Amino acid sequence: MLGKAGLVEILIEKLKNFFPPTSIDPCLQVDCKLSLLESRTQKQDCDLDAIDSATCALANVLSLHTPNTIRLLAVGGLEIIFKIFHSHSYFLVDLLDFDKEIRIRGNAANVLTNVLAAMREEGCLQNGHFGKRLRDNETNKQLQSLAPALISLCAASLQSARRAAALLLGNLALESELRVALGEGGAIEALWSAYVQASDKDQCNITLWALSNLVWSSRANQERCGPFLESAVSAAYKSAHTFRQPQKWTKSAVKHNNIVLERAWTLCLVANALYFNEPNRARLICSCDSIEKLVVLAGPYEPPIVREPALRCLISITSTYRGVRRVVLSDYNSGACKTFVRAISENAYGAEGVRLQQLGAAALANICTSTDARKAV
Repeated sequence: MLGKAGLVEILIEKLKNFFPPTSIDPCLQVDCKLSLLESRTQKQDCDLDAIDSATCALANVLSLHTPNTIRLLAVGGLEIIFKIFHSHSYFLVDLLDFDKEIRIRGNAANVLTNVLAAMREEGCLQNGHFGKRLRDNETNKQLQSLAPALISLCAASLQSARRAAALLLGNLALESELRVALGEGGAIEALWSAYVQASDKDQCNITLWALSNLVWSSRANQERCGPFLESAVSAAYKSAHTFRQPQKWTKSAVKHNNIVLERAWTLCLVANALYFNEPNRARLICSCDSIEKLVVLAGPYEPPIVREPALRCLISITSTYRGVRRVVLSDYNSGACKTFVRAISENAYGAEGVRLQQLGAAALANICTSTDARKAV
């Protein structure tokens, strides 16, 4: 309703008054930015409150609304959002306004996250002009150029800004080309540092989700995540609760349990980092107790959302003879095969149970390739 009334166009026009068009790329021409700053300070001060309010309203009106995203692209709103990220000199009017600058960039990150999410909706992709607009080389270069600003935003003092940066990085990581560029820019290290320092579970889950996207199907990013794998497994194990009898987890109980979700996303990150990556597998094989912790996390005491990535980790590790010996033939892992058999016999969770059965069978198939390990099975 607000979009049909022209709110998106009004907000973009308001922002255009503060970010005049220029033919020079603001992220490359520093002299141009400084000259614009001088002319702006001579004429009028930059109204950071107005920019903050406009970007915040824009993020809200675009949330889960594809038609408003199309309106934004039609009036050149994407270029304005890129300028907000790159135009650092616009905001250097008063050091007391530094928090406002961070908040504005966080709002811009939320806007771009909503745009990228809408682009994956069927209705927007059917529109050829806008579909091509976000997939051309120029736009890809602009998205890649956001890496330094987003990485610095991961260490911002405002929690909302850190959350926005993680959300945008996770969405950008869904594209393979951007995934590699973000990894090279240091997004893996920045997100892991943000996760370690986060005190809010929602922030932890979003950051881990973004990391798991960055690590997927990218060997370079997998290698960058390697030093954190043992800590990730230990963090997941530490948050786990051990019960004498299996607890019946309902979907609603898991959905609203941030501790369980954090455990699940942590293991998803580890599973993606181990996928077809022998150096990372060797890290966990040589660790003191990471394998034992994964076996516990794959057991019946955990909900399916946690067991599934834990089983994926163990499947990757048992794909080699060295891994099979570490998982099955170790004196400490006498119950590993029992865990896989229990996964195969799982039938209490419907479709999730089928997935656990498949993973348990795959793990046992890997183990049976070793003559020594067949006796344990």
